[in-house]
Amino acid sequence: NEFGLDRSQILLNASHTHSGPALPEQLDPYISYGLLPSQIALLGDYGLWLREKIKEIARNAINDLTPTEIYSGQASLNHSNQRVQGFNRWSFKDMSVLVFKDVRTSKNKAIIVSYAAHPIIMGGSYMQWHPDYPGVLQRYLEQWSGSTVVFMQGAAGDLNPAIRGYGVEHCARHGFALANEAYKMINGPLTPLTGSINSKYVEVILPLDLSDLNKLRENFERIRQNSDYNTPTWRHASVMLEKIKSGTLPSSVPFPIIVWQFAGSPPFDLIGLSGEPVHGYAKLFQNRFPNRQLCLTGYTTNFPFYVVSDEMLRAGGNYENVV
Repeated sequence: NEFGLDRSQILLNASHTHSGPALPEQLDPYISYGLLPSQIALLGDYGLWLREKIKEIARNAINDLTPTEIYSGQASLNHSNQRVQGFNRWSFKDMSVLVFKDVRTSKNKAIIVSYAAHPIIMGGSYMQWHPDYPGVLQRYLEQWSGSTVVFMQGAAGDLNPAIRGYGVEHCARHGFALANEAYKMINGPLTPLTGSINSKYVEVILPLDLSDLNKLRENFERIRQNSDYNTPTWRHASVMLEKIKSGTLPSSVPFPIIVWQFAGSPPFDLIGLSGEPVHGYAKLFQNRFPNRQLCLTGYTTNFPFYVVSDEMLRAGGNYENVV
């Protein structure tokens, strides 16, 4: 309301990291980390600060609007690997860039870079804040280009970085390599995007299967019995059993989707899916719309769960299905 924007014009994308501060809503701070109520209250304070900080950034940007020309580019890279056995055919590895040039100066004002690779190089045991490879990419590309750089995570639910090893050194190498690829793209041939920019927001309601609560109860009782006390798995099963008992299980989950369409030859579509979608969705959209430049992102607007495909769900047994 403050900025007079339509809901479809607001797209929040998380680059994703396993070394960031906890948030008050997701992941659930009690289930995931076993935090005490006093600690959860601190997360609430941080969440309020973060919301205001995002609004401040948006306000500053809106107050600094200038006429720009928009250019797009895509390149096929090999910096991510499929981590689910049997689904290598889904390794759709395009990097997408959007370049915004100030009409008055012809200089780059902002650059959006999107690539799909799960940022896990820092690992879950690194006890300092770190943005993983997207932050390294952003830092290098801002230094080289002299403009603001935004990284948007692609459909990386089942893709890992194509680099062996964990830690700061490996993270720096991977981020540097991707920044170098992006820098070559923005200084190479780009497609001008002229004409209209259209946006659309759709909220799909995904129903949850609550047809057999007895079976669901038995499943969570078995999980709790087989889990070590006060581990995330034990806490999750305990919370779910309490929700079944109290009749407070949700019957559906909202799944927002945002699409930004930029006119051009060919046109460029930026699609924002919620959750952690597997990369088969990128391949699906690419096959259905072969004459458009497609940039499919995950981790956008809402973060309910891994978004697996029918094929992957039927195959079963992998981490993405279980989570």
